[in-house]
Amino acid sequence: MTIQPSSTPSQMPVAADLARSARAGRSNVSQNYLLSVRAFIATHSSYDDFVSSYIDAEEAHAKDTSAGKPTTQALWRKYKAANYHLLQLRTAIIKVVWSHQIYLSVEVVDRLLFDIISDITKIDPIAEFFDFVINKGLHQPGFVLYPLHSFGIQGFGIFDIYKDKRKPYIEIKKAGLMITAQTNSKDKTVEFLYNVRKSFKIKQKLPRNFAMHLHNSVTDWLTRNPLLALRINSLSTGCYQNQFIIITKLHAAKSLLLMLSVFYGDDRFDPDLRNLSTARTNNFQTLNINHYIVFEMIVGGRELEDLRTPMNLSRAEMANLCDLNVDINPLEWVQPDKKAVYEKVLKAISTFEGFYLSEWLLGDREATRPRVLRKIHLSLSYFQRSFRSNQHEDEAVVSLAVAFETLLTDGYLGGGGVKQRVARRVGICTRGRKDATELKREVERLMERRGETVHQGFSGITLNLRLARQAYVLCFIKVLEKFPTLTNGIGEPLRILLGDNPPPPPPPCPTCGAPVSRRRSASSNSSP
Repeated sequence: MTIQPSSTPSQMPVAADLARSARAGRSNVSQNYLLSVRAFIATHSSYDDFVSSYIDAEEAHAKDTSAGKPTTQALWRKYKAANYHLLQLRTAIIKVVWSHQIYLSVEVVDRLLFDIISDITKIDPIAEFFDFVINKGLHQPGFVLYPLHSFGIQGFGIFDIYKDKRKPYIEIKKAGLMITAQTNSKDKTVEFLYNVRKSFKIKQKLPRNFAMHLHNSVTDWLTRNPLLALRINSLSTGCYQNQFIIITKLHAAKSLLLMLSVFYGDDRFDPDLRNLSTARTNNFQTLNINHYIVFEMIVGGRELEDLRTPMNLSRAEMANLCDLNVDINPLEWVQPDKKAVYEKVLKAISTFEGFYLSEWLLGDREATRPRVLRKIHLSLSYFQRSFRSNQHEDEAVVSLAVAFETLLTDGYLGGGGVKQRVARRVGICTRGRKDATELKREVERLMERRGETVHQGFSGITLNLRLARQAYVLCFIKVLEKFPTLTNGIGEPLRILLGDNPPPPPPPCPTCGAPVSRRRSASSNSSP
């Protein structure tokens, strides 16, 4: 089942429409079977009791030989069949709710679905499930609060000194994203969170016990570091159940901010601009970052629940997401002559995030589209690495070159020609722009410098890294604009997606077998 991801999560979903989508495939078959064994399912007090009893039945069956107790085998098969159809129904439901950016965790869906099926008054469990989700407001948003370091908002650095009344916030409503510079104040942090709640249209209030985080030394970053708030419709029963989704959305948000910075940021090495950035003024940020906080809605509650979540097995990846080594000037993208790229970047990131979660996470990962999405995700990771703090420029060059190659090529073809292929496709992606030739030339220099750096350990090629990054962003936009048209089962999907039809290679020399130019070949053929 392929589901088009929703690009408008703020719109109220209709329960009947969600149920209709979930019935695609064989979900009705699973529902009918579960209704036929409802009496058996209802003998269990909860989903946890059902799972525990299933495990006991499986262990009892394993101990008995085939000639042993037939009742043990029959009970195990009954549990196995019921569990199979519960999983089938759960998968169909999750594909629908996640495609609408309603991130109910697997555990939440399992427990709610089991309770509905166990209730003999519920005639249509699929419809009842979605009615419950909408009527109880399980689709309503919360948000993730995430620490940043090295990040600056240009133009606000000196405002606090003069008691300027403007708030040093960046608000991108279409992306469900807000950022504040370091507050250096518990009251200002709380004020920012109230503004987040208002901007995200969150109905439930901030938890009253949030103050305990502000007085805890392990969360000093709440006042000392820039903060990123990201809207997410998440409901779970534990800290890590939706962590993959949270990481994916943070990854997309960071990519968005980095892309905006190459068009709407200022050079932080310019001495005339140095003190105008919040990264330089009253900055006492800490690298002691071990947690992030998820604010989730509570069914029937008046307050959000705050889950202070330790960075666990994905700590390295999550720590890298904190590193946002750029300055951004949000006053630039509201200017009419500069707004076009801003809107295209927002749309491209939204398209990528929606398809990645719906097709890579829940789809057939061996199919063409999910594999291309995975390559784009990897390419964004290298693009992000090119901005890392405290790295040599050569490292940034290598990371950005790999980002280009991963985004624009279909695989290792051998025989060289990567630089020419990447440059040619950059030309396709930037066609029609006044600076297209300059962008393409800068990417060619990038690829040349990458080759010299990797193979020789040094390169004397000078490079405008900002311009090369702009070329990457424009290529990303073009690929995501065309991605919805991509079909599964085709070879060289990126070449076809971009319409790259390079001329065939020259024919080999008939004598020595080495390639020769077409002119030379034609000339030798015409010789007597």
